Formats: sequence, structure tokens, C-alpha cells
Amino acid sequence: MIRRNSLPDEDDSLRTRYLRRFFFGWGLLALLAVPAIVHSHAAIEGLLNQPPDWVPDSLSEKAQFNEFTKHFEVSDIIMVAWPEATLDSESLDEASEAIAPLCHRSFDGNRDADSLNRLSPTAKSLVEEIRETSKTLTPFQWARSGTETLEKMTAAPARLPRRTAIARMSGSLVGPDGEQTCIVISLGEEGTVHRRKVIPLLRKLITESASVHDKNISMVGSPFDGATVDDESVRSIRTFSPPSAVIAAILCFICLRSIWLTLVISVIAVVGEGMVLAAVYYTGTPMNAVLIVLPPLVFVLTVSAGIHLSNYYLDAVHEFVDMTPAMAARRALKAGTAPCLLATGTTVVGLGSLMLVRLEPIRVFGMVSSIGVMSTLGMLLLMLPGAMVLTKPKRTDESELKPAEVGPLRKYIRAKMRSRLAHPWPLIVFFMIITAVFATGLTKLETTVSIPRMFRPDSPIRTQYA
Repeated sequence: MIRRNSLPDEDDSLRTRYLRRFFFGWGLLALLAVPAIVHSHAAIEGLLNQPPDWVPDSLSEKAQFNEFTKHFEVSDIIMVAWPEATLDSESLDEASEAIAPLCHRSFDGNRDADSLNRLSPTAKSLVEEIRETSKTLTPFQWARSGTETLEKMTAAPARLPRRTAIARMSGSLVGPDGEQTCIVISLGEEGTVHRRKVIPLLRKLITESASVHDKNISMVGSPFDGATVDDESVRSIRTFSPPSAVIAAILCFICLRSIWLTLVISVIAVVGEGMVLAAVYYTGTPMNAVLIVLPPLVFVLTVSAGIHLSNYYLDAVHEFVDMTPAMAARRALKAGTAPCLLATGTTVVGLGSLMLVRLEPIRVFGMVSSIGVMSTLGMLLLMLPGAMVLTKPKRTDESELKPAEVGPLRKYIRAKMRSRLAHPWPLIVFFMIITAVFATGLTKLETTVSIPRMFRPDSPIRTQYA
């Protein structure tokens, strides 16, 4: 047993070394916090789900797709409708006129100026805002309303009768009543990249120009689906990340009963979250639905490793009541470093194996998560000894307590735990039965790529499709 008055020089040396590492770690965290905040925000703002871009060009199916796009037009379209959008309606014509200056195929400098002059000041400012947001004058390839398509079909050279033309458009651009129609808008490359901000502005433009209420406008199409998923992904990050960090910190404090240990683990976990997002930004791969799992993964693994290491220190100070904090920290490092390195090593091997997958987001996920987990463990090993030195846990040798000093609740819980641990099979069988019962739900699992089905029936995207 190492007593407080033994080896004072060694104890002071250890304490000084651990505190030096501790303050150096805080300086390093302060430096890492800058890119963790700035570039993680940039990664979130650049979130874009485009599955076709995830597949490498070397894949035969992707090569066929690329060859197809060379010969045929492949575009992402949005269909927009509202109750007043009927054939030959003034509301539909006004909306089409407002959208025209934003379309590549109808863009002309002089005509664009004339079209803008005919718009209201609010609609004109919305057009400019869409251009500024998408960083191009024409974020849309083209826009066609049901009325415009009908006019082309009834004009030369086809000269179809109006009734025949409407019948041909029925079910695509014209509704069952023969009057309800919509506007079909093809997004260009810049419009697709900035769809999360462009589509809400487009909705506002139609609301203003067509004098229709925002809630009455329905939008469908793959760009709208993608924008909805992007919005929900960003919202989930911003909504759940802060409270989850707070809850984790509270649980850490309840388990460790140390402000310093809790503070170090929580700060390293939060900075680690930000750094993996920043690392995604540095790779040039847009944030997407796959990579969104990265921050919570690194956060949970960091907190888990921190609590694991801290527990060795708490065990040492309770087992050896005369041991100094510095000596207990050294003992904790000797006992806990190897298991933590082995656990992290196996995790890194598993995550690193994802780099062999041909899908780009999964490869980036494997690389960034491996680096993130190793980095946060390194920070924990650097800083936790100093936090341990500053921690003064309550030292109680329960073996020396009188029976009357041990509370009845503690005695009851301890007796129950010991009896369960002595006979674990009933508990194991009980959980195996529960697992078997819930496993029956596996037969009802379905796979789908339908984005609307991923949302609740009363969600806006489902109601607009309906």
C-alpha cells in the first residue's frame, strides 16, 4: 500500500507532469474548437443527399447511366400545383411568368429585364434572392405549365384537337376533371446543389405571384424529396445534439461524482463531434444521411472510453484509502490503458473495413470515424490523469463501517445484486425469452427507397403527395 507521506518527490513529480499534460490538452482543445465550430457548421450547411453521386464511375451500372446522359436529357423535376392552377387560369400564367427569368432555356437579357419589370417588387426581390442563393442567374433548366404544353400540342405542326390533347395529358399534367394542372420545373446543377434553400424561396415566389396561400401549394418530385430529407437531417442535428450532450454530461457526473472528470470527458466528446464533421468538410464529400451518424457515434464512444478510464481511478482511491491522487491516477493508467487501446483498436479495425466499400459516403464514414475515435482516445489519455489529480473523491472504506451506518436500502440492493450475480442463469434465460419474442418482428421488416414512406402520414411531404 502506498501511503500519502511516502515517496513525496515522486508524487510531486507525477502531479506536476499530469497537470502539465492537462493544461496542454486544454490549449490543444481550444485550437481544435475553432475548426470544430466553423467547419462543422459548413459541413451541416452543405448537407446534400444525392445517391447517384455515391456510386463510383467504375461500376458498370454507373457507366451505363453516364453514357445514357450523354445522349438523352436527364433532369431532376419538381411538379407544383395548387387549387387555382387550372388550364388557362390567370393564376397559373402569373406563376409561370415569375419563374421564366430563372430558367436557362427561356433566359434572354432583354426579355429577362422586361419580365422582371412586370413582376411586383416582392416577386422581383424573390427572383434576385433565388439567384443569389443558387449563385447563378438560371438555377432552373426549364419550366412548363399544363397550359403551355396544351398550346404546343394544339398548335402547328401537331394541331391536335383540344379535347384530344387534354386526354393525352390526363394523368400526367392534367387531373381527372380535365382542368386541374401544374407547373413542371427542371432544376439545373446549381439549383439542385442549393435545393434546400431554393425550393422554399420558389414556394414564396409562387405564393406572391399567383396570389395563393402557402399552405395550398403542393410540391412533389425527387429534388423536393431530397430537400425534405436534408432539412430533417439538419433539424435533427441542431435539435438533438445539444440536449444529448447535456444529458450525457449529467449521467457522467452521476456516475463519476467529479466535476473535473465530467468536464474533460464532455468537452473532448463535443469537440470530437465537431472535428469529425469538419473532417467530412475537408474531404470534399457533402454531408448526407449516411455521414450524419458520425457525430453521435464518436460522442458515445468517447464518453464510454472516458468513463471506463475514470472508473479505474475511482476503484484505486476506494481500494487504497491512503493512496495519493497522483499515484492513483498512475495506477489507473496502467490498468486501463491496455483495455481501452484494445477496445478502440478492434473498433477501428471494424470501422476501417468500411473503407473497402465502393460507395463514397461509406468509405468516408469508415476513414473519418476511425480517425475520430483514435484522436478522442488520445485526448482522454492526455488529459484525464490531470483531471484525476484535481479530483478529490470521497474516500470511504465500507468494510470498516458499522452495520448501523450502512443504510437499509444499500443493504437490500447489495444483497439482491449478489444473489443475482451468484445465480445468473434465470436472468440470462429471461432476456433470451424477451429477445426471442421481439425477434418475431424481423419477419415483418420491409425495405423501401420511397422517401415519403419514411415520414409520418400527417407530415407535409405525405399530404402534398396526396
